[in-house]
Amino acid sequence: GLKTPVRAEIAWKKMSGDKLEIGLKIKNMKKGAKQEILKWIAPVGLEAKKKQKKLAEKK
Repeated sequence: GLKTPVRAEIAWKKMSGDKLEIGLKIKNMKKGAKQEILKWIAPVGLEAKKKQKKLAEKK
């Protein structure tokens, strides 16, 4: 997992069933944390896009 301190406020929130998604407006974070966060998030997003593309190709 990723552990990095940030100061943020909730920009938006969305409830779907028993799951809650939130968007954060980051106010302050340690130097270099942005790259750490993007490296951690990017692979998840890329995998989701690959799955969507495969599903679209099957139709």
